[in-house]
Amino acid sequence: MHASLFVAALAAAAGPVSAWPGMAPGGSGAAAHAHHHARFHNSDMYKEIVRAAEADSQEKAAVEARHVGESGDHHEHERSIDLLGDLLHLADDRLSDVGKTIKLILSGKLSPHAPHRGHGAPPPSHPQPTTTAKAKTTAKTTSTKKTTSTKKTTSTKKTTSTKKTTSTSTKKTTTTTPKTTSTKKTTSTKKTTTTTPKTTSTSTKKTTTSTSTKTTATAAPTQASCSVWKQVANAIVPTFRDGNNGCSALARGAIRLGFHDAGAWNTTAAWGGADGSILLNPSELARSENNGLGPIANQTIAWYNQWKSQGVGMADLIQFSAIVATVTCPLGPRIKFYAGRPDDSRAAIDGLLPSAFDTAPNLIALFQAKSFSAADLVALVGAHSTSEQFFADPALAGEPQDSTPGVWDTKFYAETTQNTAPKGVYRFPSDVALSKYSTTSGTWQRMNNQGAWNGAYANAYFRMSLLGVNNINSLVDCSSAIP
Repeated sequence: MHASLFVAALAAAAGPVSAWPGMAPGGSGAAAHAHHHARFHNSDMYKEIVRAAEADSQEKAAVEARHVGESGDHHEHERSIDLLGDLLHLADDRLSDVGKTIKLILSGKLSPHAPHRGHGAPPPSHPQPTTTAKAKTTAKTTSTKKTTSTKKTTSTKKTTSTKKTTSTSTKKTTTTTPKTTSTKKTTSTKKTTTTTPKTTSTSTKKTTTSTSTKTTATAAPTQASCSVWKQVANAIVPTFRDGNNGCSALARGAIRLGFHDAGAWNTTAAWGGADGSILLNPSELARSENNGLGPIANQTIAWYNQWKSQGVGMADLIQFSAIVATVTCPLGPRIKFYAGRPDDSRAAIDGLLPSAFDTAPNLIALFQAKSFSAADLVALVGAHSTSEQFFADPALAGEPQDSTPGVWDTKFYAETTQNTAPKGVYRFPSDVALSKYSTTSGTWQRMNNQGAWNGAYANAYFRMSLLGVNNINSLVDCSSAIP
């Protein structure tokens, strides 16, 4: 395995309760997730990544040269093209257009904010449903010369001149014959319709695609189109609203679930990250750090069962729900969403989620091993603005982490640094530690600005949503589906 970008030791999660930074695994506690603004602390993060990449470049070159010498190719290193850890310093010629865009976002050169619907939102870049494809191909077929192959249709059953016609179904071969019967030679169609399906190639190479719609419609889609994700968003948004109170308990749970699925990863892990395993493997959900996620887990599984036939994967659904829940909270940022993560039912490696009682140095080291800076960590824990704890202190179950838990505001940062917590507010020891630690206290104060925090959170959570995703080059931008 190639060397890690960051030389950071994982901190052992201390204490009996483990959760996102400062978040005990409460039933509706919000996950610490994040997104960034292109002009905020990304420059520091990018410099750190570049420094680490440069320090590591000689070792990488030596390892690669050794493998090339042994095998004669770069096969063992092709996997690293899509790994998040290597993406930022790969040459653009090894990246797809999507990979280049994600690289720009992760390096702070492009905003991670999704455009508002109807205001510059890009059209879905996914392949359209088969009905649309049929309309397009039919239009193309009718515009082609209908006389080009009229004489060839009479040429006996061997008219198998097209190479792609084997994809058409035998039962539907007769449907194209009305278009070819416009000539007098159609009396010989007895042989054509009863022989092989290859006789449907009577018009042009492209015409045969119009007869295959029935067979493709029955095949299970491999990936949902962006229009499907819009339908999913419309279905789940009401669940995340809580009347005049802002976010619902399920919205908080969705944010936390996204964090717990993606965050169980670091740069040395062979698997894990945003792969859906937290709901695909019951043993992972049963871990103590995931206590209280039952309600949102059950709801997400129900959504998955409803939409999986249209290509919605569990890994994508968990991250999409977290992003939609964030923007559903009043003042929450809209974060870009890329679809196409592979699902993996292997339970994530244990011990990679932070503790609600951990020290600031341990938390910083833990997140550096996930490719986050200390500033990213401070932005991520701001999701506690909408959280409620149930397990860090069971005697105070249900208490929020700031005085406005239904609103995505910056009161969390201000109230965490006060000498005394507001009445009815429970402050996680790890949050208090980060707010006072010399490396992070300055960033903590800057997060009191709503715009600065939203930008920083968008940056960090966009990165979080891609941890462990090994096919970044083939993802599809479905940000237009975000409400």
